[in-house]
Amino acid sequence: AVPTLKAGHRTALPAFTSTASLARWDPAARPVAVPLHQALQAAAHEKADTVVLDLAGPVAFELTGAALRALAEGRTTADPLADPVVVAAVRDAVAAEPAVLSARLGPGQADGTL
Repeated sequence: AVPTLKAGHRTALPAFTSTASLARWDPAARPVAVPLHQALQAAAHEKADTVVLDLAGPVAFELTGAALRALAEGRTTADPLADPVVVAAVRDAVAAEPAVLSARLGPGQADGTL
């Protein structure tokens, strides 16, 4: 059985990047290492719309929407510039910084050079 979390109409599959992170969530849990594609298959089987990584920290992350669909379909990435969640997150981050006068969201370089 795969543990799932439910809130309202949403179903999430918890996943962890380390045994320490799993133990923070549930000290009695027994770790079972699975590759990402297997976790995504389990999420699809359970009809989960979200995979929550490291639920109890140190930094929790929700994989949902376009990013989850892209990975579940075997694509390595979704186009972040076309993802309204990414655009909104960048807009909110910039708006929270009074010293930033303007910003532009655009494609980057494969090596991370800005």
